[in-house]
Amino acid sequence: MSWLDILWMILNFVILFGGLWYLTNKAIKKSFKGRQQSIADKLAKSADARKEAEGLNAEIDTEKNATADKQKSMIADAHRLAAEKSAESVEQGKHEALEIAGGTVVSEAQMRNEMAGRVGAEAVKETATVTGMVLKQAPFASSRQALTDRYIEQIKELVAAMPSDILTMNELKKLNISISSSEPLSDEEMKRLQAIICETFISCRNDVDQNLIGGVRMKVGDTVYDGSLAHSLDRLTQDVENNSLKTDSEMQSIAQGIKDKLRAANNSVDVYQTGKVITVSDGICRVSGLADVMAGEMLELPGNLRGMVMDLDRDNVGVVLLGPYEELQEGDEVRRTGTIISVPVGDAMVGRVVDALGRPIDGKGNVATTET
Repeated sequence: MSWLDILWMILNFVILFGGLWYLTNKAIKKSFKGRQQSIADKLAKSADARKEAEGLNAEIDTEKNATADKQKSMIADAHRLAAEKSAESVEQGKHEALEIAGGTVVSEAQMRNEMAGRVGAEAVKETATVTGMVLKQAPFASSRQALTDRYIEQIKELVAAMPSDILTMNELKKLNISISSSEPLSDEEMKRLQAIICETFISCRNDVDQNLIGGVRMKVGDTVYDGSLAHSLDRLTQDVENNSLKTDSEMQSIAQGIKDKLRAANNSVDVYQTGKVITVSDGICRVSGLADVMAGEMLELPGNLRGMVMDLDRDNVGVVLLGPYEELQEGDEVRRTGTIISVPVGDAMVGRVVDALGRPIDGKGNVATTET
């Protein structure tokens, strides 16, 4: 290789190196300038942000001072109002305390009356049960016989064919008649009863039911002529539960009240019609029997439950149940009252708490009304 070739190579290298340096230096300067400008912009924004923050701090200090002034003003107003209302608040507090105390006294009196009524009712139930057990014994045979004799004397004036009985006899030429007694009736007693019944009806039979304790119960179709001691005791306990026999002025003690109730128990023949529950669903039940019942009539059901007759079919009636009916079952006995459903009205109802039938539930005794 000659020295000219070497010189030419060196010259080319210098030219190439110079071009690369020029281009690289230009790009570096441009990049540095852009970076410098970006930093300058950020510094400018930072300065603006610092100024804005300083302004916000000043506003916050101003609001803080204003809030402190308002708080001081509100506290001062509260103290002033408290001072102005202090006497009034004390008087109002005393008045409310007196009202609460008065209400407590009334509530206590009501609770005492209600507890006394419940205890009295339970005591009468127990007494009636024990009385029934005692009266079944031999020493009271003469008393039981007296009930039977009184029944036979009274039944002649009471027994009668109801419209449904006449319809049944016309259609079927017979009528179901049953006579129940705690002890078998004698031939003479059956002859006397048959002489009375056969004037109106056709035939009858005698069934022994020791649960009757004493006396006689006769059922003609749906109508019951009840002169049994068990029925009298049962009605007694129901009257006590319904609070219908309670007279506070006469009940100086539970024991005396029980004696008065038992002494006043009605031993006369009770005439009523019965039926049996055949279905129960959603506050409605259907009852067989009760052939002479009226639409809108109130019925007695077990558990002090009441119902209102809504629709009448040939073989049964629909009844709306007016109270809790969870314990009601098919086969339970239903009794007519003979009255269209009603509620008591009058001045005595003012201020009293009663149920849907107007019966008191406030423990203050009976509602003394004469109109419904």
